[in-house]
Amino acid sequence: MRRLAALIAFALPACAHSAPAPGLCSAESERLVHSATARLAAEGEHPTKATYDASVADLRRAALAGNREAQYELAKTVIGFWATCCDPPADRRDEVVTAFWMLRAAAKAGHKRAVDFAQGVLDARPPAEPPFSLFPSEWLNEAWNKPDPVGSCSP
Repeated sequence: MRRLAALIAFALPACAHSAPAPGLCSAESERLVHSATARLAAEGEHPTKATYDASVADLRRAALAGNREAQYELAKTVIGFWATCCDPPADRRDEVVTAFWMLRAAAKAGHKRAVDFAQGVLDARPPAEPPFSLFPSEWLNEAWNKPDPVGSCSP
């Protein structure tokens, strides 16, 4: 029985529930962050839907691979967009939940800009002030209740 437990422990890293994207090395995640932020900066405050969607996809991929800067940039982009634009439609729930989840992950890891992004990001429950109050509480609770992503598996 001990041998089986050892094999399982060896085969499943501590962060297996959100392991890094296969083949996404650190240099690739840095490239994704750079290209996404450059595309967004080139279009200014109001990017096209295509630019926004492509940038969010790249940032999400790098963020889920454990890139702390991508986690912060994803949150800043998604939360900033929906907080200044309009109420996010229901089909953007996963995007918003992931953004808040990644913001908290980066802040917990000590990313200074993530910690400073919004007071309360490290609280045990979602704060009731903006920008948090601008989003459905169910979505925030979902983000707050997700386990810490990638952890020591971070590239």
